[in-house]
Amino acid sequence: VRVDDHGSFRTAVDVNRPLSRRAAVRFNAVFNDGESWKDFVFNKTQAAHLAGTFNLTGSTTLRVEGEYGDIERNNAGNVLSDQYSGVN
Repeated sequence: VRVDDHGSFRTAVDVNRPLSRRAAVRFNAVFNDGESWKDFVFNKTQAAHLAGTFNLTGSTTLRVEGEYGDIERNNAGNVLSDQYSGVN
């Protein structure tokens, strides 16, 4: 878990568990609500990943994976301009 003084909050989880001697599952996820000191700059992320492994034989392994992700982001550019000077 992470929190900062700009209003950002981030949490992540990663779990890896054997189901038996031949099977295992792993789940990891992240939730991020990122704010910035700049106006209108943000990063909102929700993502998850699930993976499973099953040993069929000594030399054959079946792996299945799936993931979901939703990212909403706005990055403001740094444009500095001077409206009072010109080049002739």
